[in-house]
Amino acid sequence: MSEYAFKNLKESKNTDSGIADFVLIAPVSDFIEGGIKCPKAPFTDPGDEVTVKENHGFKDGRAFAKFLLAPEKNQLSGTTIGDLGFQKMDQSLEIFIPGSYAEVHEAAKNLINRPLVVLAKDSNCPANMYYQLGCDCTYAWAKMDFTTGTTRDGIKGYKGTITYLNGYIQLYAGEVSVLADESSSS
Repeated sequence: MSEYAFKNLKESKNTDSGIADFVLIAPVSDFIEGGIKCPKAPFTDPGDEVTVKENHGFKDGRAFAKFLLAPEKNQLSGTTIGDLGFQKMDQSLEIFIPGSYAEVHEAAKNLINRPLVVLAKDSNCPANMYYQLGCDCTYAWAKMDFTTGTTRDGIKGYKGTITYLNGYIQLYAGEVSVLADESSSS
């Protein structure tokens, strides 16, 4: 624990709710050995204990995949669980990936049962703050539920829940590497 652990908090900051309308997801297998980064000592400045400052390291040609989300349907929450003295944070990132097409069904198939590292950008875009789910020894995991909605109403696509058990909310402040868009040839 750093000397900054218990400073006065006299001003609220970044109070607008929500996350951005996209999420970045990478399977653990896409990182080089030691490439998944977590908060690391020394903890000298306020926030160091929860902030990942090093860049993630990916295998050649790999990076985070960017998933466009339906607007106003996505959120990150954390709930304290466990017995007193042994508690941790049960984090849940709820997302909705709209549509029904081969690529989205394949992506959902490949997300479940696979350890992940996920970055969700805060809705305060100028702050450039990312929440990180997954670390070097505990990973994030996805559940994906599909619905077509009805012909009268509803939404079509995948409701995903990405879970991560950790002692605290983690922030990522390193460079964000995203897969290049594939050019389509006609």
